[in-house]
Amino acid sequence: MIIPKNWSTMKKLMFLQQTGGGSVVIEDTASGNPVVFTTELAKPLKSLALSLLPRQSGTGDPSPQNIRSLIPWGEVGTWHTGVNVWDEEWESGNINFSTGAKQNSSVNIRSKNYIPIVGGETYYGKASTLTSSACVIFFYTEDKTYISNAYCGNTTFTVPSDAKYALFYCGSAYGTTYNHDISINYPSTDTEYHPYTGQSHPVNVGNITPPVYGASIDLTTGEVWGTWAFVELNGTEANWNNYNQGTAFSLPITGMTTDKYKSVFCDRFAQIKNITSFGVYASASNYYAYFINATDIEGVTDLASWKAYLAENPMGFAYQLATPVLLATLTPQQINALVGVNTVWSDADNIDLTFLKKR
Repeated sequence: MIIPKNWSTMKKLMFLQQTGGGSVVIEDTASGNPVVFTTELAKPLKSLALSLLPRQSGTGDPSPQNIRSLIPWGEVGTWHTGVNVWDEEWESGNINFSTGAKQNSSVNIRSKNYIPIVGGETYYGKASTLTSSACVIFFYTEDKTYISNAYCGNTTFTVPSDAKYALFYCGSAYGTTYNHDISINYPSTDTEYHPYTGQSHPVNVGNITPPVYGASIDLTTGEVWGTWAFVELNGTEANWNNYNQGTAFSLPITGMTTDKYKSVFCDRFAQIKNITSFGVYASASNYYAYFINATDIEGVTDLASWKAYLAENPMGFAYQLATPVLLATLTPQQINALVGVNTVWSDADNIDLTFLKKR
């Protein structure tokens, strides 16, 4: 008998009394990115849901001078390992400190494959008996552009916020053959070597119509629920209105959520929480988007010129849906928990999972 997570404490106690209080299997949950949980049961996860928010090109606040296009999602990577996130595939060679490029060396070994890693998180590098500086880890963006490096020999290190992948190499003191005594550990509080036990669970939403700009994906059921919608505004939309003495323009957005502080992305207006500065303000009371101080844009002086501007410069706009929409059902994946510590991380913005454990 599995005790459901949503049972009340009293109901759980009554069940335990009736069954003699022995060991029973219960459901538990974990969320975040990465997610760490521990279980004694090598059982399939009950659910593993990925939350995807809209993505934008470039960096900095969007503006008419810094247009940051909204990008649909394609393949979304998810990885499930024990404590060690390195696959223990190695090769001869080292890595250039300045460029992050692999280079030949007959006295060093390095990780062979890029290691998926989470920006902003702290890991522990267990590296045989090496000193901290005798093993160096290098960080890369999603497109494998080199960022920086850090020591990882029996020490903690923090990943740059924009990093998605890593490589490392060991100094000549380690030798030229891998001895199964190196691991990249998460959480960083674990300082022992652990063999790699991991799997990759990619899912591709790039072929779904309409394109996926924001969604919730349950890998265990294959269901893809659209949680965001995308439109390109070109000035022909009905119900554009003047606002704030003609310095701003408003548009009703059918189906937008009432969470006004998390509800929109725009390629040239940053979302704002008041109507005093340039940006887009989402109203929870009437489902309108307000483009504040739009007349600051060169050539825009009134509603007619605003529409003309959009006709020449269509604007990408995404909004959070009040009610998610089922977009597709992909092939379900069975993801088995590992006995002991489990680490799950993803390209997605957040992970929510349900697993089984003993009580």
